[in-house]
Amino acid sequence: MYFSGTLFAIVCAFSFVRSGSLRPRIINGTEADQDYPWVARILTNTEETPDGQQSLETDCGGTLIASQWVLTAKHCLLNEDLSVIGNPEKYQVIVGNNYWPGGQFIPVTDHYFYSDQSYIDDDIAMLKLEHAPKDIDPIPTQFDSLDPSTYDGKKAHILGWGLTDPTKDETITQLRETYVKLYTEGCEENVLCFNPKDTNTNSCEGDSGGPMTMMLNEVETMVGVTHVGQVINKVPCSVRL
Repeated sequence: MYFSGTLFAIVCAFSFVRSGSLRPRIINGTEADQDYPWVARILTNTEETPDGQQSLETDCGGTLIASQWVLTAKHCLLNEDLSVIGNPEKYQVIVGNNYWPGGQFIPVTDHYFYSDQSYIDDDIAMLKLEHAPKDIDPIPTQFDSLDPSTYDGKKAHILGWGLTDPTKDETITQLRETYVKLYTEGCEENVLCFNPKDTNTNSCEGDSGGPMTMMLNEVETMVGVTHVGQVINKVPCSVRL
């Protein structure tokens, strides 16, 4: 699984093998054992169904990094042809609850991309919220580049509502988490790398745009954004290489 791109030198993470297949999921993780109110769910459209219910379109996560700003992945908002996904006038984020669709629904007033030359390179997007969420603090964020010695061989924390089994289409309602081991050899600049085989776990479809965190100075700190999955032996998000 890849995490890619940088904004303000935010580092994002990659898995061991690059693939051209975009499969934005947490494999072999567990339900989060504490509240993570700053983890966001990105809604790209909302429609009322004929029976009066709300239909929510979402396939990505995000992270509240400032009072009115959510960081996510650009490919969550752009198609391969650079057309915008969903309806920007109805973009919302949900924060404040490990269970989705619980939490605070906040409209998005604007969105920004690190670059608009590709839907996948420099895979960073920012969402401006209509107002700050109530009683939720943003997660501290690492804006300066990390020295490789800071994280080589260390474990990082990833969270999301992505699929838990790459062979099944399922709805995950409880936030899940896992830990991956980082390495530096062969990594590109401004990239964190992990090999799913090391911990037998991975992120997968539905986890894109969500956070990677590390403990820096004894504080959980946002360091990465979920970028793109891999397909191995025709199985997306595999943990076996």
